[in-house]
Amino acid sequence: MSAGKLHTTPTQPTGLRIRAVAAQGNVQIDTDDTWEFGVTNQSPEWLSKFPYGKVPTFETASGLNLYETIAIARYIASLSNNSLLGKTPEETALVDQWVSFGDTELLPNGSFIRYMLNGKYPYNKPIDYYYRERNTRSLKYLDSHLSTRTYLVSERITLADISVASVLRVQCSWLLGPEERAAIPNVIRFFETIANQPAIKAVWGDITYIDKAPQYVPPAKPKKEAAPAAAAPKPKPAKKEAEADDEEDEPLVPEEPKAKNPLDDLPKSNFNLEQWKREYSNRDTRGAGGSLEWFYQNFDKEGFSLWKCKFKYNDELTLTFMSSNQIGGFFNRLEASRKYLFGSMGVLGEANNSIIAGAFIARGPDYKPVIDVAPDWESYDFEPINLENEADKAYFEAALAWDLEIDGKKWADGKNSQPTSFLSTSSPRSFTMSAGKLYTTATQSQGLRIQAVAAFGGVQLERVESFESGVTNKSADYLAKFPFGKYPGLETPSGLNLSETIAIARYVASLAKNSLLLGSTPEEEAQVDQWVSFGDTEIFSNNRIIHGLLSGNVPYNKVIDNFYRDRNARALKFLNSHLDTRTYLVSERITLADISVASVLRSLFSAGVGAEERAGAPNAVRFYETIANQPAIKAVWGDITYIDKAPQYVPPAKPKKEKEPAPAAQPKPKPAKKEAAADDDDDEPLVPEEPKAKNPLDDLPKSNFNLEQWKREYSNRDTRGAGGSLEWFYQNFDKEGFSLWKCKFKYNEELTLTFMSSNQIGGFFNRLEASRKYLFGSMGVLGENNNSIIAGAFVARGPDYKPVIDVAPDWESYDFEPINLENEADKAYFEAALAWDLEIDGKKWADGKN
Repeated sequence: MSAGKLHTTPTQPTGLRIRAVAAQGNVQIDTDDTWEFGVTNQSPEWLSKFPYGKVPTFETASGLNLYETIAIARYIASLSNNSLLGKTPEETALVDQWVSFGDTELLPNGSFIRYMLNGKYPYNKPIDYYYRERNTRSLKYLDSHLSTRTYLVSERITLADISVASVLRVQCSWLLGPEERAAIPNVIRFFETIANQPAIKAVWGDITYIDKAPQYVPPAKPKKEAAPAAAAPKPKPAKKEAEADDEEDEPLVPEEPKAKNPLDDLPKSNFNLEQWKREYSNRDTRGAGGSLEWFYQNFDKEGFSLWKCKFKYNDELTLTFMSSNQIGGFFNRLEASRKYLFGSMGVLGEANNSIIAGAFIARGPDYKPVIDVAPDWESYDFEPINLENEADKAYFEAALAWDLEIDGKKWADGKNSQPTSFLSTSSPRSFTMSAGKLYTTATQSQGLRIQAVAAFGGVQLERVESFESGVTNKSADYLAKFPFGKYPGLETPSGLNLSETIAIARYVASLAKNSLLLGSTPEEEAQVDQWVSFGDTEIFSNNRIIHGLLSGNVPYNKVIDNFYRDRNARALKFLNSHLDTRTYLVSERITLADISVASVLRSLFSAGVGAEERAGAPNAVRFYETIANQPAIKAVWGDITYIDKAPQYVPPAKPKKEKEPAPAAQPKPKPAKKEAAADDDDDEPLVPEEPKAKNPLDDLPKSNFNLEQWKREYSNRDTRGAGGSLEWFYQNFDKEGFSLWKCKFKYNEELTLTFMSSNQIGGFFNRLEASRKYLFGSMGVLGENNNSIIAGAFVARGPDYKPVIDVAPDWESYDFEPINLENEADKAYFEAALAWDLEIDGKKWADGKN
């Protein structure tokens, strides 16, 4: 019997992926031979089943209508007897990880490049090379993983293999030329192994490779129309990223460097507070083998102190759930002291007749240095607990066991401070097994999503508080566990190391027994997967690109910005319509889908869309507030934050401020530009930039040549010819304020493959990041594999190249020679380097970077 009908075109890659899964899994599905893209998916009948209009889609035999490739493929794989989803929960998590890797680290890179080359997006050289470098890095990592493996997860084919191979099939057929493929032999061997499986080959056909990687070809030259350059859009100057890792995942707003806390200077204690928190979570509180028994065996009364804590203004308390939220807020405001304290606080009594009381374990002999980080700490009274005193001891134990009673008022609700977040429940704590350690920052939105899933599902999860973006994830220890360097990363008690947010969240949800976070039936589970994928592909990814454009991670382009804002608006409108008659996305209770989509909306509403856009999506806002205000989730995410107005692109501040001569009045460096309230949506620069000290080049006499404007003219015009960027350059160049330099690599005999040499140039430019505002460079690889050189030209602020260039540790690997524009040979060299047609000793320009 057929599992259902797949709606797709015969050539759509994602449709072919689903058909390959069905074929390999021996699951019968039907296809609609009359289906026509742009016609069928716009018809009223089709839209009544699939209102978003997205393809491929799947109509199940039971009448369920599914879209989102990941969800459909996973549902079909679940119907197979071939273990396509893995044989154990750990294998299943790894399958999810690799499916997500293919769709977040390979598929979007290729799509973005393709859209620029085919004209869907305006072409931009820096953006093109940015995504090619990301793709190369992902393929190199995949090649390393496959160096000792036939398949990605186990000793047999899984959904992960088919999904990643389907992405490689597309890239090999149009993006990866022989040179690129030669650098990833294990990837190619893996792809051919999967694609040549008889069942899959019957769907995909013969393997197709291209002879050369595609490059941008400018449209036929209507040059005269390009002359009014003033009308051209002004993208932000191409900003070369520090070698990006992802992301996917790191905080968009780098965290402030943390000042050293005086509590760290106290004598070392043998009492491990974090271990205590784990023991408290995993054991019953009282009785033999309970957490209190462990506490008394290990507590260090010299290094820690115990305190009763009681709210001063109990007469102001009303409903108990509101009082419980107040405790959660207090714990949130104690966030900066989490590593120095443990608290157990509760609401005792009933509505309009209650008190707040509990107990704290604090590092050091006094509570104040630990507690006064919370602005409202003085609203609470603190009294020392002496464990030699039976009454004090009974109070302490009751506060931890959540059975404290004061003046006839019994414990009604409580909260604890935990290693990962402040968890709450209105009934006695019930945690399942530990999911392990989560490596993420305190603010990364993907990390907060995973922590919310754990908190809501009652799964213990320990966030590694020492984790620092750009430091921890670059360390040898971290890379040994997570070789791609991406975070969040989960280290499970069984030794499984997981990356990819979707995979980690799904794995954690699977540990929440009886929570039904993944749905109660295979059909519900498929819908959960569908909505998780929708949130990440239709909202999160759009917002991520917009943020990249606005923050300078990706050179700004207005057309691309508007394209993704329109996509976001359409997705939000569809989500709003779906929620018109629903509280939750899938069923009558909260699932992983709700938490995942709400986490995406949290990022969007706090940093991406303003009041006007939210007013157009009242159901989506109501849904988000419903999820975000669930006590367990609110304890992780904190209070809801909205912005008034959607952020817009602001061009870099004009260097006019330097006009104000008063050196004495301006000894300080320019204040840092205030960033739009960014949550970590999630493609932040992986290495936060260092605070910039004043550069002596800023003290040079002001120049009328605007280097940033030159970069824009160079990006938006042809290089040579009337109205070209060189014409603008010669009209505006200031030879007193700037100098020109030939730049040539000293050790060309060490160069091998041209694409690797091109990556070397990219690395050199990345290391020149600190001098970006003082230079412009155009460098290229000339020649062919194993017979090439690196050469180019620089425009540098001031009369000498060295103050600009020596910020790069490897600058001495290059020779610099001044360019004199009065010399015809020098001028021809300069123009050819900028036009990317430089030729030296018969070696022609093969690839370049600006």
